[in-house]
Amino acid sequence: MSLENKARVVHLTTVHRLGDPRIFYKEIPSLQSAGYEVSLVAQHPRNEVLDGVSVVGLTPTSGRFTRLLLWKEVLTKVKKLRPEVLHFHDPELIPLVLWMKKRMGYKVIYDIHEDYLVKNNFPENVLVRALEKKGFKEFDALIIANPSYRSFLNDYADKVYLVDNYPIRQAKKSVKKIEEPVRLIYTGVLGLKRGLNFLVSLAHEVSRQKLPWKIVWAGMCINSAEREAVAPQLSEVLKAGTLELHGWDTYLPHSKVEEQVGLAHIGLCLMEPHEWWPIPTKFFEYAIEGLPLICTDITTWREWVETNDLGKTVRYGDTAAVIRQVQDWLDHPAAFEKASQNALVTGEKYGWATAEKVLLSAYQRLEK
Repeated sequence: MSLENKARVVHLTTVHRLGDPRIFYKEIPSLQSAGYEVSLVAQHPRNEVLDGVSVVGLTPTSGRFTRLLLWKEVLTKVKKLRPEVLHFHDPELIPLVLWMKKRMGYKVIYDIHEDYLVKNNFPENVLVRALEKKGFKEFDALIIANPSYRSFLNDYADKVYLVDNYPIRQAKKSVKKIEEPVRLIYTGVLGLKRGLNFLVSLAHEVSRQKLPWKIVWAGMCINSAEREAVAPQLSEVLKAGTLELHGWDTYLPHSKVEEQVGLAHIGLCLMEPHEWWPIPTKFFEYAIEGLPLICTDITTWREWVETNDLGKTVRYGDTAAVIRQVQDWLDHPAAFEKASQNALVTGEKYGWATAEKVLLSAYQRLEK
C-alpha cells in the first residue's frame, strides 16, 4: 500500500486528554506538515476542528473499565473515517485494534507512552503486558517515548522508533539572572507519587523562614482525594503568598504552562525516588528556557544533571537542601548564570525537530 497523496491517518486515544501535548501539538502537526490527512478520535463532547486538527469526539467517561464501553463507538467512528493508518496510544485498546487490523486491513502504529508494567502497580498490568506482546508481533511499527522501553522490545527492534518527547519550542538565547523574589516552578501532573508532599513541605519552609520566594505549581492534581488530603496544608502558604497554583483542579493549557516556565528562575522535579522514572519531559522544557534544575537524587537524573552541569540533585524530602542551593545561587549569581547557560546549550540538543524526523521515518516504513 502506498501512503502518498495525503494518506488518511487516524490518531486514536480513549485515555489521554484531547490536548495531550505529545499527540495534539507535536505528532499530529508534524504529520500534517508532511502531507498526511490526520484526524484525532478522542474523548470530547462534539466533533469539531481545533487548532487545525479534525477532532472526532467520543462520549466522555472515566475509569479504566468504563472506557471499555467506548469500543463500539470507537469502531463506528474509526471505520467512518476510512484510515489507511491507525496510530493508537493506549494498551487497553490492543484487542480492538488487533481486530480492526485483521478485518479492515489498517496499517497500525502503537505509540508506547509509558512502561505500564513497571510504572503502575496494578495487578491487571500483567495482562496488559501479555496483550502488548501479542500486539508487538502484529503491529507494523512501534513508537516509544523513552529509550529505556527498548528493554522489553528486543525481539522487535527492527520496527521500534524512539520518538522522544522533546519540546516544540526553540531554546531561548538569553541567560536567566537570579533575583528576588525567586520563582521556583514545578510543571506537569501533581500527585503523591510525584512529590506533592515534598512540594508542600518546601512551600511551608519557605514561608516559615519568610523568604521572598514563590513556589509555583503549573499543572493539575488529577486525584481529587489527594487534593483534599493536602488542602488544609495549602491554606496557610496560599494565604502568605508563598505558593501559586495554576491549574491544580483543572487542566492547564500547554500555552499557560509555557508562560509560567518563562517567568520562573528555577525548575523543580521533586518526585518520590524510583529508579524506573525516565528523564521527564519537564527537564527539556526547563532547559530550553534556561532554567537551572533542582531534582530528586535518582541515578539517571543525577547523571543527566551532572553531565550537563545545569543544577543540583537533593535527597527526597530534604527541603533544607533545596533552600541551601537556591541561597547559594543568590550568593553566587555567576554560578547561577553559568548553570542557566548550560541549560540553554542542553536545550538546543533536545528539540522536537529531531524527534519529528524519527516519527516520519516510522511512517515511511509503512510505504514499503
